[in-house]
Amino acid sequence: ATDKIGGYNNANTSEYYTNFMMVTPSENILEGMKLQSAMLFNSVMPEDKFEKEKGIVLEEIAKSFGNANDQIERNILPIIYKGHALSLSTLGTYETIKNMNRDDVYDFYKNFYVPNNMIISVIGSFNSKEMLDNIKDIYGKAKPGVIKEANTSGLNIAFEDVPSLDNEQNVYHRFYSGSNTQLQLFFELPTPKNLEFYDVLNLVLENQSEPIKNKLNSYFENVIDGIEFNTREYKVKSFLQVTATLNSDNNINSIKDSLFSILGSIDFQLSPETIKAEEIKSRTSFLQNTEKPHMFGIYNANLFAQYGMESILASYSGKGYDAAAEEVTQISITRDPLIIVQHPNLLSSENDIIENQLPKLFENKNGGATVIAKESKGSDLLAIHYLIKNKAAYEEKYGKDA
Repeated sequence: ATDKIGGYNNANTSEYYTNFMMVTPSENILEGMKLQSAMLFNSVMPEDKFEKEKGIVLEEIAKSFGNANDQIERNILPIIYKGHALSLSTLGTYETIKNMNRDDVYDFYKNFYVPNNMIISVIGSFNSKEMLDNIKDIYGKAKPGVIKEANTSGLNIAFEDVPSLDNEQNVYHRFYSGSNTQLQLFFELPTPKNLEFYDVLNLVLENQSEPIKNKLNSYFENVIDGIEFNTREYKVKSFLQVTATLNSDNNINSIKDSLFSILGSIDFQLSPETIKAEEIKSRTSFLQNTEKPHMFGIYNANLFAQYGMESILASYSGKGYDAAAEEVTQISITRDPLIIVQHPNLLSSENDIIENQLPKLFENKNGGATVIAKESKGSDLLAIHYLIKNKAAYEEKYGKDA
């Protein structure tokens, strides 16, 4: 139905929200809204479709096992968010997905997918008053619900205490299918008064990577391939993550100590001119995002979910940057970080690493399927994808099961 109005719909799930997106030509926006409303509030979740979706999720989990970045993330979360729900994968596990049943998921859907647990953002060319009336008419027909939270009295969902660095108990060693050792330091950040705090912090650090890398390489004979800074921003607990990519496992403890010392000497002060420029950039970014209706909700979904709609307007006004810059100057990288060392998987020989081989094309001259195959003996996964030409036309002529 979405195809017939020239529309596109998709969804994605994160730790705090599920994000549904509907994009249509402006002349078909009402039809698109009606379709989306029906999906949100009136899904029947047929058993056969439910099992099909379980298969898709299981495939996504399988793909994540073969992805080095996903493996790194899976190693990090249970450590830095130990004991908290954030330590769990959003995708779930094979066992949790395999053992899900349709009725439990449907009950969850009817409990949480109610108007009073949703935020709607509508971006495009329209009359605001008329659009508000349309939203009330189309989405407002669904009744608000009383959201019943799960009984977690028997579960541990609070943070567990992080051990001290005194006996190296918070240095963790993990393995992943990459080619370089990664030394990762996680510093817990204070709860900011202004969300612009993270923007300012990233601004301070963005030009620090290369100088720190060069300084460390002057100490350790070019062992450092790169330095990267990231912030993990959650309302319950946030971290500054510093990753040093190494081409050798030698001298890790010494590198860790030197990196920690260098980080402690960073000057977090920004000039008034730089702060002013960031304010202007923020307002410009907000206006640019409003011209990308299919992306606005995705860009801002995390702020919507954790801090509410007002946080979007406040954040992009640029008014909080001066206060945020002052907050950032109070950061002191002197507390014990959590440390994770991600080692490349140990393989029996270099011949076991056969990756990025050229794809092979097998054409069927008799009108059958064309096959493209790519072998990767370094992976335990098998993935098969089908590309069907003219699918929409066949469905139009022969029905959805064509």
